[in-house]
Amino acid sequence: MSVKQKLILNSIFASLPRVLAWSLTLFITPYIVHQLGIALFGTWALLSSLSSYLFLLDFGFATAIARFIAEADATQNRNGLSKIFSISLVLYACWGVAIASVLLFWQNDICNFLRLEAPDASVLKVAYIATVFGFLFSMLATAYLQMIDGLQKMNVSGTITSVSIISTNIFNIVALYLGYGIVGLAVGSALIQAMTLVAALIVVHKNIPDLKFSRFEFPLFKSMLKYGAQLQVSSLLYIVVIRTESPIISSILGSSAVGYYRLANSLAGLSRDIPSLLLSALIPTATMLHAGERREELQRLYERANTYLAFFAFSVAAFFFCFSESLLRLWLNSEDYLASALPMRLMIIGFCANILTGVCTSIARAMGQTRQEMIINLTIVLLHLSLNIGLLHWIGLNGIGVATAAVLTPMNILLMTRLSAQFGFSLLKISKHIFLPNILVVSISSIIALGVYEIAQSMIQKHISGIRQSELIALLIAGVTFSLSQLFWGMRFGIVRIEDLQSLIRRNAS
Repeated sequence: MSVKQKLILNSIFASLPRVLAWSLTLFITPYIVHQLGIALFGTWALLSSLSSYLFLLDFGFATAIARFIAEADATQNRNGLSKIFSISLVLYACWGVAIASVLLFWQNDICNFLRLEAPDASVLKVAYIATVFGFLFSMLATAYLQMIDGLQKMNVSGTITSVSIISTNIFNIVALYLGYGIVGLAVGSALIQAMTLVAALIVVHKNIPDLKFSRFEFPLFKSMLKYGAQLQVSSLLYIVVIRTESPIISSILGSSAVGYYRLANSLAGLSRDIPSLLLSALIPTATMLHAGERREELQRLYERANTYLAFFAFSVAAFFFCFSESLLRLWLNSEDYLASALPMRLMIIGFCANILTGVCTSIARAMGQTRQEMIINLTIVLLHLSLNIGLLHWIGLNGIGVATAAVLTPMNILLMTRLSAQFGFSLLKISKHIFLPNILVVSISSIIALGVYEIAQSMIQKHISGIRQSELIALLIAGVTFSLSQLFWGMRFGIVRIEDLQSLIRRNAS
């Protein structure tokens, strides 16, 4: 299979678990709330969040595993694979046991601090313990799944993760239906994580049959930790921005403004999260090409990945930007929340600039060059927070959108410029041949879609009085028109190439 085919298939399978998680959570959460009640649901949400936040304590080591495994596999360094396997296993086992021990020892204090509520203390205790063991199994499974990703077997890791997500949700429904409540949710999650660990372990040993436990090599561990820690700093900086905006807005404008902000941020965030699915498999592929010194293929990967990322990023951003008010009305079935539309549009501009750096940062990570990204992200946090405070006092809630666009756009352009120059790619060439044509294409499609939307709205409102129904039909018509226009003009400008799809279907050997 060619590099192009492998990248596309890996991207699809790597994105599948995230799409499944979004979809199933959307549909199953109301059932869980109904069965548990809002208070017990809040306890379950806190327990689940606790596990998620604890993964930040791995210092980004999971990403380092995939990258270093990909490099060792590309250079046929079998001894190196065993060393990375040994370091990862020891580290995650020690970290997992240490964190689990602390959580179990300080159980009462943690439950009191988080104000976890349950109708019976024993119920809360069992659910808490099961959550801790689920976290331990999940941490070990993550190490093995990252190894599978590094081996370019994302179809396998994606399938394992997808089956785990589906099984968890099915188990949740069954457990709640049988009346096991929050204990059933926690125990079921732990059991499925244990089975995921076993499945990942089997796949790793099947693909690396000569894998063996070797001596702990501190220099390699230090390199992996340094690489992962720099990426983790970037992730933590992003979390700092997201988690501090709400209290800042509340302290300046009040809690109602926070509600409008969360609505704007939720929809604007989708405009960044959807295109980011294309980046899921980029780091292992780029690592393989870089380690094999296949520079021409890396150059082609850089150009084609930027082409498709720009196409999807501009498409999603433009649609959300143009129809922000319509999306808010459809989502909330009300005209009362349209104050979120302008900050949402402004955030979309900054988020679009942010996601366009995805190819540059992924290739830089594959080459082990993460310092520039960390420095730029630190600068973004400092500028963003300070500008937020000033603009919120001056122009109110719209200040949060202005700050996002004003900081993220120039800083991410600077990051793309520096990274492109750092590994010998031309940002000017990419801008001329990819970014500018995409801006032209999406501008034409947006004008056409807006015209169709207005015509559809005027016709539909004569026959349908409900806000939600008329909005949904008009948006669907506009969305289909926008998508077809994007595809047509994308092919005319050479952005979308039919041979890429044909190449995927044929699956020729490389």
